[in-house]
Amino acid sequence: MRDENFPLRRFFICMKKISVACRDLFSELIDYAGLFPPAALSMSEAVKNYARYVKSENAWMLARFVLPLSRLDEFEREAKEFLNPPAIAGGTDKNLWRLSALCGASDEEMKAIEDFNLRYSERAVIDAIETKANNANEVSTACGSGRVSLINTFCEISIPEDPRDLIEAIAKAGFKAKMRTGGIKQEMFPKAEEIARFIFACHQSNVAFKATAGLHHPIRCVKPLTYEANAECGKMHGFLNVFLTAAFVSKGLSESEAIELLLDENAESLSFENDAITWRSFRVNADEVKNTRENFALSFGSCSFTEPIEDLKELGIL
Repeated sequence: MRDENFPLRRFFICMKKISVACRDLFSELIDYAGLFPPAALSMSEAVKNYARYVKSENAWMLARFVLPLSRLDEFEREAKEFLNPPAIAGGTDKNLWRLSALCGASDEEMKAIEDFNLRYSERAVIDAIETKANNANEVSTACGSGRVSLINTFCEISIPEDPRDLIEAIAKAGFKAKMRTGGIKQEMFPKAEEIARFIFACHQSNVAFKATAGLHHPIRCVKPLTYEANAECGKMHGFLNVFLTAAFVSKGLSESEAIELLLDENAESLSFENDAITWRSFRVNADEVKNTRENFALSFGSCSFTEPIEDLKELGIL
């Protein structure tokens, strides 16, 4: 289940005051999805943001740039000035732009990904794809191309319905799962019970996962659902709630307790020590957090990179 193409980067210079446990929890946590609602930025804006983020003091929290594969040509045009000239000889993770492409995983699409990776070598790489599957047959179809096995493949599935059969199919295919945790309308946010069931099913089937949408804030809260003036407010899940639920599963957290954690709106119920994080009687040390992040709960997609960080700073966690 380990994501061999997704090593966690460590930028210790920027992290001297951050606890070891928080460092392991937040490293490469956020996939930047500025192209998608509610931000819905232009390609030019999103690319310029990502170029700025990879050089920022918070770059250690940044993961992949997410884009539809259908817009790859547009990405190349807008990113050309940032990807040329090539990275420093020998290359480092910090120089490398890592991308996740939304596509159907057809032979033609996989060939386009291979060609892109050859063109950009150490400057940029598409090392993940995100596709959708509504049933086990569609999971099998996604792995029909031999090329798919060479790249990290996330299958987005619906979680309001019982996802266990689909997650078992994802496990057999050697893929990873993806759940949608929100959107621009309140009805697009799944219930805490559905998120808990998904996490437990992934744990039982030894399937790593990512989340997408609706996780702009660390703790469950009521916030505007878009950036529009007078936007509708709604209850939003917290990324700390979700990722700590995943970490505590291996510590004996029950599904009912997971639901309580996902619904917890009190940041003070969490304790951040240098080498551990606790909630109630549950405690995970830094090594366990690191293992969760590397092998189980991998990242979440957000159209904002700065908003989650600003909230963490406001809470005094960063």
